Amino acid sequence: MASTINDVGRLAGVSRQTVSRALNDPDSLHPTTLKKVMRAIRMLDYHPNITARNLANRSVRSIGLFMPFTVEQMRHNLFFPVISTSICQHCAENDFMFQLFTAAPEEEGFSGLFKKLYYQKKVGGLILALPSIKTRDIVELIGSRIPFVLIGRPAFDLELVHYVDVDNVQASYMATRHLLDLGHRSVALLSASPSLTLSEDLLAGFRKAYEDKGIPTGKAYVAHTDLTFGSARWEMEKLLDLTDPPTAVVSADDLLALGAVRAAEERGMSVPGNLSIVCATHNGWGDIAHPKFTYIATGYEQLGHLASNHMISSILKQDMPALRQILPVRLVECSSTAKCN
Repeated sequence: MASTINDVGRLAGVSRQTVSRALNDPDSLHPTTLKKVMRAIRMLDYHPNITARNLANRSVRSIGLFMPFTVEQMRHNLFFPVISTSICQHCAENDFMFQLFTAAPEEEGFSGLFKKLYYQKKVGGLILALPSIKTRDIVELIGSRIPFVLIGRPAFDLELVHYVDVDNVQASYMATRHLLDLGHRSVALLSASPSLTLSEDLLAGFRKAYEDKGIPTGKAYVAHTDLTFGSARWEMEKLLDLTDPPTAVVSADDLLALGAVRAAEERGMSVPGNLSIVCATHNGWGDIAHPKFTYIATGYEQLGHLASNHMISSILKQDMPALRQILPVRLVECSSTAKCN
């Protein structure tokens, strides 16, 4: 049978209210009293009832992370486990529950689910990863006054929308500019789904690099993927079978780059001999690539911590400034690019 808060109080020789203060406001107790209570908690292996604490504190110590992707997409792309693990760890450190929700990207109406969970006090706030260019669900969350933060640029600019992201426009720009500076004129962008703001940002940076170099975009190609290896391989196969195929690729991440490499190798091509590649972010799969991919260091690993920290503070009603943070990026040159012959 599990120990109770009353058991802790009896063993420590203090009241139930003092035990509660030790858990919720430890700085208000004398160090000696706090030490006695914490010792009793350890001895009894006491674990507070989070639901009861939520009711008492009128805050719901639970965060929901929504990722609008299929199991197959999440199984392949390391972005998802890195982000979810970071949020889960931060929640655990702050005595918050963590819940993960997924859905196919074409499915809509997630706001209805979260309104129900929020009003039933099952979640205290929401983190949404890689938002869509569609705005209906976001508008409904705003109208319902549900705390949320986006990992990714929102589709519209409102002060009520809090978000963190990496500078995907600049990442795509730097990757494309690097290839253009090497003499490539026919560059392909292996991007995400056109329904994501990520895809819009990558395309914006890609086009701006061509524009700034004064190079026509007639031989610039754009292919959309579902962020899986197979999808990237399929799109790259179609590009390489063109009469005038690209000589270089900017990929949304290094998993897509691996798909491009496989398609090239099946046609007897090599990297960077016949095809140069730059990854607009480095999520881990590139560590197994040979040669090592040139990539844009984005620091995306920080996004989960930044988003969950803001959401926890918001739920606990701490004064927090608006979160609208874009992380800087930089080019890391490795071995997957060469001058165009």
